[in-house]
Amino acid sequence: CTNCQVEDIAETELNNTWSTLIPAFSRGYVGIHHKRKQVVVAFRGTTHIMDALSDAQIIQVPWPPSDGDKGAMGDTSRVHWGFLLAYHAAQTQIRSTLEAIAKDTHLKDYSLHFVGHSLGAAQATLAFVDYSLGYPGHSKRDTSAYHHVFPQSCNLITFGSPRVGNLQFVHLLNSLPTRENVLRVVHESDIVPHFPRSMLLLGKYSHVGREIWVRDTAGEAASEIIICSQQVDNGDEDPQCSTGTNPLKWNIFDHLVYPGI
Repeated sequence: CTNCQVEDIAETELNNTWSTLIPAFSRGYVGIHHKRKQVVVAFRGTTHIMDALSDAQIIQVPWPPSDGDKGAMGDTSRVHWGFLLAYHAAQTQIRSTLEAIAKDTHLKDYSLHFVGHSLGAAQATLAFVDYSLGYPGHSKRDTSAYHHVFPQSCNLITFGSPRVGNLQFVHLLNSLPTRENVLRVVHESDIVPHFPRSMLLLGKYSHVGREIWVRDTAGEAASEIIICSQQVDNGDEDPQCSTGTNPLKWNIFDHLVYPGI
């Protein structure tokens, strides 16, 4: 693709890729950028994100599992079922890839980055939490090797992310030592970050991390970048940022084109 030929991006060494349709859509790669000393786990989005936000899979299910149990950690953290299905389609492959990378002592001072757009942003969020917790309930194997290679340098950067889980899930993420490394980029009046909405039977949804709101000041040529305040404990978002925009201006076009890409 054209973007892949950009010099800096072209320096990324592909380590592994995946593409699934069953049980859900997931596509992405694990790459290593030696000049930047970064390991990147990238999830691709889908143009069918609004379908995913409106179908029956919008219900919340308990996640993550407690280590060795089938229940939920704290029995309160819940996430979007459809997003979880998509992440689970790639979980084992991502986990085994990072495990193999962790054995390379030459990468011991590299940082780890989970990134994604749209549906990929939701999957990246789940992957970030899953990795940070050491893959609870996935197996009994020791996961300390991951954190030996990527001590505290684990980051999450999403673009056009929908809400992924309930407030307890947000609190779980905020309890992680890597919580300050979570950034959520929103472009102008992108409609997707405003969904899923809180529904009585389906549960309340809340955003994770600090929002970076990118406003168009002169089309795509110039943008104003606003660093929003952190959300409060009740999950409310900064009213001076994207959540304060007029719902009549929300659109899918700002979702499909992010500044520079």
